[in-house]
Amino acid sequence: MKVWILSIFIMGFLACTKHHNAPEPPVVTPPVDTLPTVPVETDTIKDVFMVGTEYEMSTQRDYATFWHNGVASRLPGGVSSSPTAIALDGEDVYIAGAIELQNGDARAVIWKNGQLIPLVDTMDTEGEFRTPSVATDITVHDHKVYVAGMMTSTDLEQYAALWVDGKSEKLDEGPEGGAAQAIGFTTSGDMYIMGAVIQDHYVIPSLWKNGVRSTLDYAITAFDMTVKGEDIYIVCSYNSDSYYGLPCVVKNGELYAPLNDFTSANKMAVTDTGVYVAGQTYIDWSALSWQNGQTIHLPGFTANDIAVNGEDIYVVGNFMDGGLQYGRLWKNGMVQPLSDSLAYSNITSIALRK
Repeated sequence: MKVWILSIFIMGFLACTKHHNAPEPPVVTPPVDTLPTVPVETDTIKDVFMVGTEYEMSTQRDYATFWHNGVASRLPGGVSSSPTAIALDGEDVYIAGAIELQNGDARAVIWKNGQLIPLVDTMDTEGEFRTPSVATDITVHDHKVYVAGMMTSTDLEQYAALWVDGKSEKLDEGPEGGAAQAIGFTTSGDMYIMGAVIQDHYVIPSLWKNGVRSTLDYAITAFDMTVKGEDIYIVCSYNSDSYYGLPCVVKNGELYAPLNDFTSANKMAVTDTGVYVAGQTYIDWSALSWQNGQTIHLPGFTANDIAVNGEDIYVVGNFMDGGLQYGRLWKNGMVQPLSDSLAYSNITSIALRK
């Protein structure tokens, strides 16, 4: 399925080559958290929203699935579909992803409150429709919906894409294509997009600030980005004399902490109380969360995303049972019940509403 082919392309696009001019990062120990100390809230969450996929045996296809407080429902659209991220704006729930068209191509879409909205392609002067495309991340800022992803030109070149309220805008990038993976805004209103471009056959991990690209020095592969205040946090991996491809957290371009117990890290969250990462280790095939320097093993296979409210930590992913994969939600390390236990399901993103 081309939806998955594109998703795999984006996640590690960019995962096989080290930037040849990148400086060697120092080896450091996890820091004592330096974020400001604030009163910790009790859990005041009203709604837990999650998205992922369910594999249907009869059709042998993946379908975008939405969980609201543990109850699953399927999202509409496409021969098959795959969600990648979720964002909230008041009572509105936005989900980014892609659907598979009848011709097998993938098309970037969003779902607003469950309604499918295809993203418009307007980059070429002739107005020609471009496929395939994938939406990888979504956020709402000043009541505008921003989506990051990847699009394919009419000559089959893949490049980083940005959609604002459904209309595409071209990003400044390298000459051989690229992809955008995550998007966020600082308190002062600067827009940051994390992704990568290809230049001289090298994959160059990149960060766009208000559309202008710069190179990420330490990230061989950048997995996720979170903007907190004026600070930019990125989950990535690096090479050093002691490690190859060690997952780590970079803050404002500097190594913040290596994630020594991780095989790979997927998503992160940053709050007033700390830095949190979700991922997995293949040493004992278990899901992991990283909380201010402490690694927590979770009873599952993969941890895909993480969200925090005060002292309460929510992690989503999956576990294996009898050869079948099931979506899973953990709260403070404890498995939470899901009213629909869907076989061959995987939960990839979570958002909390108070």
